Amino acid sequence: MLYVGELCRYILKAPASPNDTLHSVICASGNGLSGDVWVRFKRRFNIPEIREFYRSTEGLAKFDNFGTGLAMAGKVGFEGLIAHRFANGTFLVKYDPDTEEPWRDPKTGFCVRAKAGEPGEAIGRVLNIQTYPNYLNNPEANEKKVIRDVFQKGDLFQRMGDLLVRDKDGWVSFMERVGDTYRWQGENVSSGEVKEHISRFPEVHEVVVHGMKLAQ
Repeated sequence: MLYVGELCRYILKAPASPNDTLHSVICASGNGLSGDVWVRFKRRFNIPEIREFYRSTEGLAKFDNFGTGLAMAGKVGFEGLIAHRFANGTFLVKYDPDTEEPWRDPKTGFCVRAKAGEPGEAIGRVLNIQTYPNYLNNPEANEKKVIRDVFQKGDLFQRMGDLLVRDKDGWVSFMERVGDTYRWQGENVSSGEVKEHISRFPEVHEVVVHGMKLAQ
């Protein structure tokens, strides 16, 4: 079966039934399945495997999660040490929430890859500008989606507009759309990460988190 976004959460809202496991599904694949739903959905409907992926229709950056254990729950992909070392197409780069742009090293002028545990914007390398999926007759929108001279002069990447984080074990998680993070006491706070933690409480059924400016 294919799912997207909150579909699996909606299905779990239906009352439990003896028919829950009377199906032939061996794999559920899609994107947007949050960690608080993943395990409950898998166990209740007895689905052997869930495959999550990160990409968009016109997006160049991509990750895949083909794991089978509980460690994979809520993750959009996996990038081991070797894949991380030799990555050439998809990167997570350090992000500046003040400028809402990838952060650049003042000394070199180039972007810097996000460290393990540090949220970074996903970008995908544009190999051929002639085959790049542009917005039709909208050069301004096209320009907002690309970033030049990222790691060296002349290279070109597509900005995905999403913040992801790769942990020390290589699992990649979606944090949120660019612009949804905010600063609190000198720290970058992700409203998506706050939502994920609150959702783990069994008494919580639905969570919406957003940052707001407090009066000083």
